[in-house]
Amino acid sequence: MQRPPILVTGSHRSGSTWVGNILALAPRAGYVHEPFNRHCMPGICRAGFPHWFQYVHEGDPESSHYRACLQDTLSWRYSPRAQLRNLQGVWDTARMLRDMGHFRLRRLLKERVIMKDPIAFFSSEWLARSFGMDVVMVIRHPAAFVASIKAAKWVLHYRTFLEQPALMEDLLADFREEIEAMAGQEDDTLQSAILLWRIIHQQISEWQTAHPDWIFLRHEDLSRDPEAEFRALYDRLGLEFTEKVRRDMQQYTGQQRSKGPQLYNRARIIRDSRSNILRWKERLSPEEIATIRQAVEPISSRFYTDADW
Repeated sequence: MQRPPILVTGSHRSGSTWVGNILALAPRAGYVHEPFNRHCMPGICRAGFPHWFQYVHEGDPESSHYRACLQDTLSWRYSPRAQLRNLQGVWDTARMLRDMGHFRLRRLLKERVIMKDPIAFFSSEWLARSFGMDVVMVIRHPAAFVASIKAAKWVLHYRTFLEQPALMEDLLADFREEIEAMAGQEDDTLQSAILLWRIIHQQISEWQTAHPDWIFLRHEDLSRDPEAEFRALYDRLGLEFTEKVRRDMQQYTGQQRSKGPQLYNRARIIRDSRSNILRWKERLSPEEIATIRQAVEPISSRFYTDADW
């Protein structure tokens, strides 16, 4: 029997790409990168989401359209007609042919989809209900998340939340005033990243109670003992942890960098997982760390203790 697709989500910069890549090492599993991302190629997902962090729910008038589009993606059905409308040159044509071949092969092999997508976070419940997806939520230390946002120099546009009334009413009502204030000062990277961590992890905390069947993992635990943690995760998801998976996984989690062929995922993440855990202490000043810790309580204490600071 074909196993359900797997959704790997959480906040962006949480290690979800890393986790998705390692799960996709399993036999008869294949990786799909962020169909909710507005830059996703329409051949891969033709949904055309109008917002970042799109909130899809049963009352959404477009939910039937989104369901049909994502059903294609999760069934390894490429959409050449949608992609043809976006071709702009020889490179685009070559990429379309590559993607068509990739999807066709995965469909013929009946591979289980590993859909990595933090941009789909707020739609997790709808995705789980609509497609029976197994959900893996990756949790990241608040200081590590803020440090990663700061290092990447990302600007977080809070207007994308305000432009979605249902999202604001259903999930973000408690943060409305802060979101409205932040929408006018998004250049404050530290405070902007702190607020986003609080928003996402407050929702994760609520889902831990509402969905005991979902899998919630701390990035730091995966990083400290990747083989044991991923072996357990494979078991919970019904994936086969073979000796080849174990060897290949070391290329993603150890100090050695792989020289072998890359996976189809262009965003492949290879890292020394253990040394990455506390890198935020090098990137942030003591004053910044104190500011973050004060701001994220009491939410952070549901996931991290004093020892984690």
